[in-house]
Amino acid sequence: MRWRLIKIDMTKQRLWIVVFLLIYLLVLIRNSWASDDAFITLRVADNILHGYGPRWNGAERVQVFTHPLWTLSLLPFYKLIQDPFLTLYVACAFFSLIAVFCLFAWFSPRLSTSMIITVLLLSSKSFMDYSSSGLENPLSHLLVILFAWIYLREAFSEKRILLLSFIACLSTFNRIDSLLLFLPALVLELWQLRAHFPKALGLMALGFLPMILWEIFSLLYYGFPFPNTYYAKLTTGIPQTDLYRQGWFYFINSFKWDHVTLPVISLAVLFSLFSRERKVISLALGILFYFTYLFRIGGDFMSGRFFSATFVLALVLLLQLSILKNIKLNYAASFGLTAVVLFLGLTSFMPHLFVRAADGGVPEEQGITDEKMAYYQCCSLLNQWPRENLLPVAVKAQMARSEKERIVVRTSVGIYGYYAGPDVYIMDKVCLGDPLRARLPVTWKWRIGHFERHYPVGYVETIENGFENQIREAHLHEYYDKLLIVTRGKLLSPERLKTIVEFNLGKYDYLIDEYMQSKDWEK
Repeated sequence: MRWRLIKIDMTKQRLWIVVFLLIYLLVLIRNSWASDDAFITLRVADNILHGYGPRWNGAERVQVFTHPLWTLSLLPFYKLIQDPFLTLYVACAFFSLIAVFCLFAWFSPRLSTSMIITVLLLSSKSFMDYSSSGLENPLSHLLVILFAWIYLREAFSEKRILLLSFIACLSTFNRIDSLLLFLPALVLELWQLRAHFPKALGLMALGFLPMILWEIFSLLYYGFPFPNTYYAKLTTGIPQTDLYRQGWFYFINSFKWDHVTLPVISLAVLFSLFSRERKVISLALGILFYFTYLFRIGGDFMSGRFFSATFVLALVLLLQLSILKNIKLNYAASFGLTAVVLFLGLTSFMPHLFVRAADGGVPEEQGITDEKMAYYQCCSLLNQWPRENLLPVAVKAQMARSEKERIVVRTSVGIYGYYAGPDVYIMDKVCLGDPLRARLPVTWKWRIGHFERHYPVGYVETIENGFENQIREAHLHEYYDKLLIVTRGKLLSPERLKTIVEFNLGKYDYLIDEYMQSKDWEK
């Protein structure tokens, strides 16, 4: 008899999960969109499948994507589906549905909590906006849930530290800064196994082997351990106080435009830090580490993008905390709490439960925009088909491809770059794919995430004439000669390997300093 009751309860739980997943899927479909940045990755995926290698412009080895695992994950979807927009929609929906299913199945056993969690997910502007978009967030959500499930469920052991390190490695491989979320937990793992510290450290290194191998590949193929976007966005020369101020704006913007995400994260961290559960505390510290990093780099121009993974982890913490787990809400309390959360979601800026194309332009606040609204009309699942015939930027790019233009200078390069193809050299103003200008300090007004640099005299002519170095200033001319060896030289030649080592040891940095003093650039 007891077995039958358990069976009935499990059947009901599965039914709840199916119902809530269907609700989530309907809202996700209504909100699915693709960002211009996602097409930067898709152009690389297209180049890989057509034999150009994992590069942005076909002419040089430069890493423009910040999420290697997501780039690799898109390949089978793109190979099978072919259509670029559907590839992004389907890939995001696939990983997002798995992530939400795991959250319900592993952490939310009761109907009342499942209902509240569903409304929290649907009311979080950050989570819903970036459960699509074509960026790596859905895969990050899944890996955060998987790490937390193993970390909170299993006892300390050598086997567990290997598994946790591997999952943290995959998340780092997906986006390197996500390592901060897991760092306190991994340190706690090492502390618990301190009696066998050398072995535990070795197991952790083994778990991170895929990331280690990627870094070796990155050094050999691209010449540098970090993507070009790291140099374009994080080595700008902008005063740190200005970045702190911009980071503060990023948090304030989320509170103003999204009334659910940061309040829920704040509550989860607060409850966790005052609990006596070491594992929960370590995950809460991971959120604080990540927030400190966001504050330091100035946040981002996409409102809420970097809060979605921490929001998922915050939900896990709230479901895991003993003080909250044992509270059994009656249906009246559950519906009341659900109504409050729903009200907060509906009073957020442009709530996605009633999403529509933005009227009168997309508002911007301190350089931060609602990126989904910027692209929803032209790039959402439920609007405008066929894409390439209706998107002016795609039409222009296809014209440039057919007319075999050599070089195009643009600010938004993703969609244009994909449709232009690998043979049209895209020189983007914000330097995401520009290996030289990404290493120059910012010399004029900037917007967060968009750090334009001036063009050295003779640089555009250099690209137009097949990379024959025509840069006028002597120090930068020498610097670019060395950079060309890395980005275009014979892959494993002794000269190139030697130059890679010298670059990463900073041997040529003084040449940039000398050039900046000369101020020999085009206005």
